[in-house]
Amino acid sequence: MDQLVNERSELLKALGIVVSGELNLLPAPQFISPELLGFVRVFNMNKEQLDHWLSSDKATDLLHADCALETALEIKTWKFLETRLTLLLRSFPTTLEEDLALQSGPKLGHIRNILLQFRIGEKQILRDALEYVQQRVKS
Repeated sequence: MDQLVNERSELLKALGIVVSGELNLLPAPQFISPELLGFVRVFNMNKEQLDHWLSSDKATDLLHADCALETALEIKTWKFLETRLTLLLRSFPTTLEEDLALQSGPKLGHIRNILLQFRIGEKQILRDALEYVQQRVKS
């Protein structure tokens, strides 16, 4: 069990992030919602970092991509997101390229076509968000 669960919950509450709520990826140009970024940052903090941000009047800065953080926490945050996005993309039984080929192949039924369009859109958002995160990891 996470020994810092109370501190994390308190900081997330101060940021207006519901612990069991939805955290979203967004289409370009933002990609990562402020709530998702704040959640991942808090999730990856150690006790000292949590204490610092709990006592800070600038805690909402954690919701912004350009927030000044310790380098180690910033790297950990973006690597965590990179890993999760990669896992999400790999969880699909087909790749984006396979879906695009299926789309340009023989005509599908109306319902199957709608489902394919949805899956393609979802994968494109995940791919674009992953590319954005990978750029953040490199910088």
